[in-house]
Amino acid sequence: MDSATGPVASTSALPPPTRRLATLANLPPELKGLIVLKVAEADMEGDDDDDTTPTAWVDEDDKQAETTTTGGGTKRKRRPSSQDAADAGAGARGDDEDEWADVDELELDLDGNPTPEALARVRDQYAADMADVLKPSGVEALTLVNHEFSKLALPIMWQNLDFEDRSNEAILTCIRDILPRRGRHVRSLEFGQAEGRFLNVDPPSTGYEAEDPLLPLRRDHLAIVEAAEKLGGVSGEGLSSEIRHRRTRSLLLAEVVRLCPDTVRVDCEGFPRARLDWSDHITDANFDDANTVYREDHAVAAIKAHLGPKLRDLTFLANDDGVTAEDTVADFLRACPNLARLELELYVPAGGHENRTKLHDALAALSQLESFTHAGGDFIDDAFAAREDVQWPLKVLALNECEDLSFPALFEFVHRFSRTLECLDLDGAPHNNVDEDNEAFCARPFALPKLDTLVLATQHDAPFLVAAFAQCPVRELSLGFCPAVEYKDIEAFIDVHVDTLRRIEIAGDAALTEAQVESLEVLCHAKGIECELLPPDEDDSDEEDPSEWGIDEDDDLDQAEWLETDEDGHDGGWSDEEEE
Repeated sequence: MDSATGPVASTSALPPPTRRLATLANLPPELKGLIVLKVAEADMEGDDDDDTTPTAWVDEDDKQAETTTTGGGTKRKRRPSSQDAADAGAGARGDDEDEWADVDELELDLDGNPTPEALARVRDQYAADMADVLKPSGVEALTLVNHEFSKLALPIMWQNLDFEDRSNEAILTCIRDILPRRGRHVRSLEFGQAEGRFLNVDPPSTGYEAEDPLLPLRRDHLAIVEAAEKLGGVSGEGLSSEIRHRRTRSLLLAEVVRLCPDTVRVDCEGFPRARLDWSDHITDANFDDANTVYREDHAVAAIKAHLGPKLRDLTFLANDDGVTAEDTVADFLRACPNLARLELELYVPAGGHENRTKLHDALAALSQLESFTHAGGDFIDDAFAAREDVQWPLKVLALNECEDLSFPALFEFVHRFSRTLECLDLDGAPHNNVDEDNEAFCARPFALPKLDTLVLATQHDAPFLVAAFAQCPVRELSLGFCPAVEYKDIEAFIDVHVDTLRRIEIAGDAALTEAQVESLEVLCHAKGIECELLPPDEDDSDEEDPSEWGIDEDDDLDQAEWLETDEDGHDGGWSDEEEE
């Protein structure tokens, strides 16, 4: 074609094609559904890679609150990796890594206020750093294509709701504006009842902090308190401001549960029925006083009433409030007979032998349980392990520091699930309170023909790793803090399981040097085993203050002086004759 003459018009006499071009809007329904599912999977994979998981519902006021606070004053444990926690802490503190500026370092004008230029730089930095968190997900974008895509994507978009760090004000907004339309899509709920923020702009707190419980409520708080009481059908008459303030979150969450009738998974904590600092002053005379001990846990009561038999997955944390005991947890579990997964973290006292028996009975009655995680508490003991009616079809068993569970009892308990057990996670269990025959117990072999995943953090001797699981077809090994396990023991474990082992994870607080970790990586590579070094566990990496144990920090330094010998070779201690 000559550039001077321009393009030549088509000489074809055929009419233009009549078929519609393929676009998202006119794809077949089956293909639209497949696209939505694939985009949802991609969103989930992206969430796993991000430090902060975006949620379907984020208020504009709540966005800033979520990114500038560190939580809601609750004791719930989310168990992030220590690296994630460090990164989150750096963002909150304003460390140099993410270039966040400290307020004291901003350029100030003559009146002592930050200059517009300084504020603009902070705003731009915030927009850049939070772009991944604040941008809509792929599923959210699909809801904007057309009505058909919106109908397919909305149920997935609203499957999971997390109220853990939401303010009471934001929860009330969700109840009024969102859940009446979207509650039927929800399948998973997460929330805490140890109160955090009351309003979107409130700083985190631990609850109603007025010294006088009869002090009138703030006007902006009172509106939410009264709205929650109206939703729950309860009255504030005769109750102190402190109690009305504290129970507001439980009332709101109860309404959330009622509006989400198809929920099958709940991750929650119990309502603190009394302030722990009052527990020493609770007597028989004032136990029935609602201003001292508030009896009703509205959120848990709603779960039992509206979800109970529907629940398949329950994670429950009960903090000690000086009143709650194990019979409360037993009553909760009896209302959820069809659980397939259960995680319990109980810091409440048993409250008497009959309460412990009730809890054991409720656990034994869970005939469909496939995954059980003991995250805290002393309710898993030798007595429970010996019960013959505990016949769960268990695939996953995780036990954390069971102070009353011995080696023989653990051995008997685990083998009760030998036909189905695929994953065993032992963190500080069983206890090592008895040294007699400890070595024989450690080497006692487990016979678990389906066990392919072993997670171990223990202070027991190396045979507990090398010999005890030699007969198990372990494919994945995750090794935490094991001070008695040396590099040669891990090598021996690899030699024993070389035909089945495919992956090894070593926590950063494991008793291995950097050089040994490098040698392990080389060994695993040579044998075709994936090897990954994990950051230390957040809880285990915290250094303990010796003063908390009544130990003088200088005592260890003086140990050499204790062992100094005199001219006769004595070590400075009492001789046998002197002791007599």
